[in-house]
Amino acid sequence: MLQDTYFGPRGFISLVYCLGYGENDALKGKARDKSNKGTPQFWTLFAACSSRGVGHVATTNSKKTFSSPFAADLLKGGELLVEERLKAKLDVLEDLRDRGIWLLDASVFGWYMSQPQEYSRSPISNEVHRRTKTRPPKDLKTPSLVLSWELFTKHVIREVAEEGNLKLLVPIGMEVEAALTRERMEDAIGGGRSTEARVTDIFPAPNAWIPGGYGPFHAKLAALVNEAAPRINTGARTEEVPKVGEDGVGAVVIPRDKLGFKSEEFLKDEACFKLEGFPRGKAGLKSEDFPRDAAGLTYEDFPRDEVGVKPEVVPKV
Repeated sequence: MLQDTYFGPRGFISLVYCLGYGENDALKGKARDKSNKGTPQFWTLFAACSSRGVGHVATTNSKKTFSSPFAADLLKGGELLVEERLKAKLDVLEDLRDRGIWLLDASVFGWYMSQPQEYSRSPISNEVHRRTKTRPPKDLKTPSLVLSWELFTKHVIREVAEEGNLKLLVPIGMEVEAALTRERMEDAIGGGRSTEARVTDIFPAPNAWIPGGYGPFHAKLAALVNEAAPRINTGARTEEVPKVGEDGVGAVVIPRDKLGFKSEEFLKDEACFKLEGFPRGKAGLKSEDFPRDAAGLTYEDFPRDEVGVKPEVVPKV
């Protein structure tokens, strides 16, 4: 698929930047998996940030009424052929790349790993019940996010900020901001140093339940991103886009292309993005490249309690 329009890597990774994520019909062999559901809510967010904006009305093969018509052609509900939908997704990603708009995960590894469904039989009723899927302990999530931030993510953000290539850093998800704290984010983009970057207000996770729907947040996000990285005129049919007020909730990480994560720089196996696969240089650091402070602290040096690393005792590099 997309033989004449897409020339990047064709390996699979469970990440929104992979066109095969959530698109089983585009995959072959062992990569096909019924648990490959993707994250359609992020495609709606990407569409809002793209040059099409929230006023765009996408062309689909469906007669349904969409809550986010600007992204309908990116979703399976639009009933486009797989290749047409992938082409629409590729257009959105290329637009974001060309304008320097990047979504950067706070964590260097996937937290919600797919697990096989298990069943058990009740010794009393003899009925079969589905068992709750195994997840990493919740009390390890915050320490994991903090370690990822301190050892890798903040150094990527700090580099692009110090070189003048970052305008906005938007924390997406209440849980992420609560784990990392605004103090850490402010320190990464400036920390007393002279940079033009700023951290915006918190933006709810795109899969969060919002009374009345997510539309107002999409509109505020679209307008603010367009202010920082003006849209490219696509000639598409659009409606009036609301303006951002003083309570606008922000954009996404905006490093320039040369410093951002290019899709061709992702090293993959068939299932996941390996930590040791981070390419060297400005696009990322290998584990042995993580900067250390004067005390020479490494991952193994961080103090722990019985359930994991306490975020308040993690040293800053």
